[in-house]
Amino acid sequence: YFGTGQTALLNGSDFYLGTNQGLYLAPWEQLRNNSSEIPFRLLPSSAGQVWALEESDGTIWCAHDQGLFQVINGRLRPIFKEEGILSILPRDGRHLIAGTYNGLSLFDNQNGQWRFVRKIPPVQGACSQVLAWGKDLLWINIPNFGIIKATLDDELTILKQRIYLTETF
Repeated sequence: YFGTGQTALLNGSDFYLGTNQGLYLAPWEQLRNNSSEIPFRLLPSSAGQVWALEESDGTIWCAHDQGLFQVINGRLRPIFKEEGILSILPRDGRHLIAGTYNGLSLFDNQNGQWRFVRKIPPVQGACSQVLAWGKDLLWINIPNFGIIKATLDDELTILKQRIYLTETF
């Protein structure tokens, strides 16, 4: 009844399983005891495709086909309701970059409230993975296209990029 597992996260005593049916939660200790019962429960309002889970500075982030969410006390709190958040890259306590179905989106935290700031051009396409290398370098995976190496400035704008195309046979 879980669907297909896409991502998982162990946070303290809570085990989260992101699937194509939603986000499930189970107590870690109950999963480790060889019980025949599986204690997973679907989190309310999480139905749909969960693409990624990340923990940063005590916050659990959920990339979902219905947007970007924080997981708080077993519930999803919407941050941005744009369809298709695929990946999450917390930059520091104040910035977050999300890979979406069509490019990168930048979020920032102002006075405890996360908000969408802007798209980060010129990247387009489904950004399924975004990794930071140091302060000013991103690696972005766009399936069926290639990998982009992007250099950022202090405003998290792409100064230059190099594309490594996927070879097709």
